Amino acid sequence: MERESDPEEQLRVFVRIHLSFFVASMDEMKVLSHEAQALTGDFRTQVQGKKRRYVSLVDGILDRLRPADSGLPTRISTLSLFGMLNWIYTWYRPDRDPAADLLADQMTHIFLHGFLEPGPADASSVPGSPAPSLGQFWPET
Repeated sequence: MERESDPEEQLRVFVRIHLSFFVASMDEMKVLSHEAQALTGDFRTQVQGKKRRYVSLVDGILDRLRPADSGLPTRISTLSLFGMLNWIYTWYRPDRDPAADLLADQMTHIFLHGFLEPGPADASSVPGSPAPSLGQFWPET
């Protein structure tokens, strides 16, 4: 099978491009994530159409990738992947977290294989990145 037609490779490339763009455009993506519903008229139609095509692209990749005996609906899998990818603006810090390419590898691994299977290097193995603590993630109460 050629690499370009391999759905797993397509997913890896998609996640890498998506995260690279997201990390480089954090403020814009936060606004899009929260304010797209406020659009009206042609702008709303255009944005909704682009979002539908984007989601449909991932649906197609996951349909081709999903094992025949999988009981997981493609829609739920697709939206779960976007949930994982799109909320990084709430926690991602370039001074502490891995670069987009490594982050994409790690997140793709978690999505495809789960948390319990060994995978690519974790963020604590990135040179210069301290291991995160709960205090760095959640505010103290």
